[in-house]
Amino acid sequence: MSARFAYIYLLAGPAAGVEQKIRDQAAALEELGNADLELVVINPDAEGSRGSLRFVRFPRDSMTSRVGYGLGRFRVIERAIDCGSYDALLLRYPMADRRAPRFAKRYRVVSEHHTKEIEERAAQLRTPLPPLERLHKKLSLRQELKYGSAYLEGCRGIVAVSDDIRRYQLARSERTTPSLVVPNGIRIDRVRHTRFKPFDGRTLSLAFLASRRSPWHGVDRFLRSLSLHKGETEVRVHLIGRIAPPARKLNLPANADVKYHGTLLSQDLDALLTEMNLAVSSLGLFDISLWATSTLKTREYTARGIPFVIAHED
Repeated sequence: MSARFAYIYLLAGPAAGVEQKIRDQAAALEELGNADLELVVINPDAEGSRGSLRFVRFPRDSMTSRVGYGLGRFRVIERAIDCGSYDALLLRYPMADRRAPRFAKRYRVVSEHHTKEIEERAAQLRTPLPPLERLHKKLSLRQELKYGSAYLEGCRGIVAVSDDIRRYQLARSERTTPSLVVPNGIRIDRVRHTRFKPFDGRTLSLAFLASRRSPWHGVDRFLRSLSLHKGETEVRVHLIGRIAPPARKLNLPANADVKYHGTLLSQDLDALLTEMNLAVSSLGLFDISLWATSTLKTREYTARGIPFVIAHED
């Protein structure tokens, strides 16, 4: 009997970039003739299976279930799927809770990390937040500080998207855990090679892709720089994703403008990016003490053939 492995995602809500990555991974597994690894996406809405990809619905329609997604994620995972039926679990780290250390000891877990979790939560708490969201993030940070290291110590391995993050997680685990770097990736064949529109010397059009507004994306830094623009060139900024306008009114010069598009996919996104001169990747990773990573948006820009601005080592 062959071994069975699960690659587990826990999604509490929409995340366009991550969702596309999951579909790309499933397509790649099918091409490889995979029969051993199952992609399991625990989420509030979708249910069903196709090839290596399985969506497991765990409702988020009550206060108890919402709290579970926010502060009891390992309990959600264990209730949603039979973790013991797999020989090993590759888990996209959902932040620690009190069950996390026991989970890592009970199952053969390899933990996948895309950020420095403590610094990320702290950065979120430095931004304006609704009261309930601020309370959630405070409690989440407290749990991470209390249980995160014990969880990592129980894991059989650590995977990170950059060496900076890998070394950070090893330092937290305080033990010699096998580890490796697997950068983020996308499927080139599903991305249209939109290229870019050459700059005409008069109007500069820039695009910024993000699933949602987060401090490390550097949107605020980007917009502040736009407000300081004093040149003759017209600057047109296009923000794509769940990015709401800032609370304060932007003090933009007459020859600068910002358009909020919301989430764009497939042909709508292709049509817009074809008209852009330049794209912008994350500009604020220093805010979470992250100097090297591999963002999905940078891979998207590269595949599309559009030049881009970057503020970290990839």
